[in-house]
Amino acid sequence: MEKLILEERPITPAVPRLEVSPRLADAGFVRTGQVPRFELLLKNPGNATLALVPEVGCGCILLDKIEKVAPGEEIRITAALDTRDLVGKITKEIIFHTNDPIEPHHTVMLSATATPEYRVVPDSNSYVLKDEGETTIELYFCVMTESPIKLLHASIGDPRVSVKFEPWAGELVDPPFGEKPVPRMGYRLTLTFPESIEAGAHWFDLYLKTDSLFMPNKIVNIQAQKGLYFVPRGFYFGGVDLQPGAVRAVTLLHPSQAFKILSVQVEGEGFEVNYEPLGQAPGITEFKQYLLKATYQGGLKGMIQAVVVVTTNHPRYPVIKIPITGSIPDGGTLSAPGSQKSRSD
Repeated sequence: MEKLILEERPITPAVPRLEVSPRLADAGFVRTGQVPRFELLLKNPGNATLALVPEVGCGCILLDKIEKVAPGEEIRITAALDTRDLVGKITKEIIFHTNDPIEPHHTVMLSATATPEYRVVPDSNSYVLKDEGETTIELYFCVMTESPIKLLHASIGDPRVSVKFEPWAGELVDPPFGEKPVPRMGYRLTLTFPESIEAGAHWFDLYLKTDSLFMPNKIVNIQAQKGLYFVPRGFYFGGVDLQPGAVRAVTLLHPSQAFKILSVQVEGEGFEVNYEPLGQAPGITEFKQYLLKATYQGGLKGMIQAVVVVTTNHPRYPVIKIPITGSIPDGGTLSAPGSQKSRSD
């Protein structure tokens, strides 16, 4: 240093730099399940060692390990995009966090358009079942490749639900591939849910068997809601030492129809229940959801045995009973008779 000063030679600061290319890499059309690979070139044109920490924006990105790049060095690494379970246009990012003082964060975008051999449309399978009578739902098994794929078998886990399928061709909206109807061909599946399905939220598995070598079997998850029901399945106070004032909440709802709570009563001791409609706003007088809160009043010990009885104006579900369960190891002063209340705030 003293020699440089005496000779009046300029001092060059140590600065690491990162140049990465390409910044945007597109694999084009790939079959769902394939893993396209991208080669990235990382350069350090600076005069100090570049330290970097990659951050991937999705668990579907596989990246070669890299921690540093020496001054003047070029390193090629491979990034892979796992398209399993992905459909349509996919864009994921890699961020390289570095000690580059000029541009410390560098982003690389990886993209591909994944097309499966076949897919079931719609792919957002949430439905509301009728309160009375059968409910019929139609799904479409769409072949997405030039090679014909045959649907060999279709069944659902609940024996009460029937499944039929038949060859089909037509147009439908397939959101991952645009907003306008597109021509598709394959099979139409008709699912029939009987009236005997209980009120509540249900999950069904639709099992499909095909002659595809790449994806011979597929399970489609279907969520169905029916009638007036509550979540979670009761007021659970657990097996802990509860203090008076402990609160548990339950939501009572109907997925498609407004209703009114007429009264709420507690059968059992030690609890008070109140309720309020959800989604309150000026001008709104009808509600599809209510929040019920059970408050422990103290004085109980051992297993809890109580039920909240809700009466409504819904003609099919006039009375709903919600259990209060749990256990209380240590009790206090027993609540006075008649202290169990219900009120609407």
